Amino acid sequence: MIELLILFILQKQGSNIYKIKKFIDINFCVFYKTSLGTILPALKRLETKEFIASSKTITDGGQKKSDYFITTKGKNRLIELLISPLSSNPLNAEPFIEATPFILAENILSKEEQTILIKNILKHLEIRKSSFKKLSEQFKDIKIQKKYMENSQRECEEKITFFKSFV
Repeated sequence: MIELLILFILQKQGSNIYKIKKFIDINFCVFYKTSLGTILPALKRLETKEFIASSKTITDGGQKKSDYFITTKGKNRLIELLISPLSSNPLNAEPFIEATPFILAENILSKEEQTILIKNILKHLEIRKSSFKKLSEQFKDIKIQKKYMENSQRECEEKITFFKSFV
């Protein structure tokens, strides 16, 4: 998720690590929490893979400063990440699903790619809804778990309705 967010941020404009963190904190804090200790290794991985490039300068105060920029290879990777099937791990997929309306608003995907993204999300949500339904039936004798599973199932249904309005 962090690499996706970094590429997403850099596709708008080059930035340094502090501005990247601030952008995530302001725009994605509801979906994702991060630290400089998470961002820096991700930047290094992305640079090693040539998805981003950096330029290093010295500030007026004598501090080293790195600015990062997305490459053409990185732009292609961003689109690939956005339209690839979602992880079967809900902890990885959920923040991405929640952030998708913001990603779509940036118009970095073609209409066809947006459709692929939304269909992947719908498929993932249908699987989750089905899982919650089965769990709800398993926990029929334990009131709090049953209620939680039923509520989670309803949340999936609401998200499915929302995303279907884009297809």
